[in-house]
Amino acid sequence: MIAYNHSSLENLLTRKETEKAYRKGYISEAEKENIYQAYPVSFYSPNIFVRIGLFILTVVIGLFTLGLLGLLFMNQVEDVIGGLIVFFGSSSRVIQMRDEWPATCPFSITIMIEKRNVIRKGAR
Repeated sequence: MIAYNHSSLENLLTRKETEKAYRKGYISEAEKENIYQAYPVSFYSPNIFVRIGLFILTVVIGLFTLGLLGLLFMNQVEDVIGGLIVFFGSSSRVIQMRDEWPATCPFSITIMIEKRNVIRKGAR
């Protein structure tokens, strides 16, 4: 199951192909604008600086969480550290499984994608 709107994904692909054709000189500026108006995309995609900032923030939060859990279970470090590494590794793998999101990720991610039309928001 894909959480994103199928028509918006197809329109996004059409826009990318249009941009390639425009850069190669196959279509004019007016044709490109007509295609963009005919194929609207409802996704919100932040600029590159916001993406980089969100990625760094996600990494820092993950490291702080790992450190906090490590401090909480300091007496059993030998037993717990392996479990924490497996947990964080599997959670990052779950994010990469796009087709199985509703079954493996919290439902809040799917709801956020469907309601707010977000795409490519930082860490991925």
